[in-house]
Amino acid sequence: MNKLNIHTTKTINFLRKYSLNIFMAIVAINSYSISSTLKENRNILNENVKLLRYKEICARYYTFYSSGTDEQAESREELTASLLDVPLELVDTFCQRMI
Repeated sequence: MNKLNIHTTKTINFLRKYSLNIFMAIVAINSYSISSTLKENRNILNENVKLLRYKEICARYYTFYSSGTDEQAESREELTASLLDVPLELVDTFCQRMI
């Protein structure tokens, strides 16, 4: 036998003997890759959900602000500040940037 045939035979024997181990290693690597991709997607989704929530809060703020009395508008501004977790004096500026 020549050198190439011996090497090929050894490789085939190795693959036959350890085929399940090799397969499981490939599955483990793919699972790890999928896991990291899912974590990235979860972070992106959480950020988008937070932005949509802020936009909804600001839209409600402007809707109720324009249709009530001054006292109701101030009350709504305080509520919006607490929901957005921003200082009271920055609510209007924050919402203008969101919408």
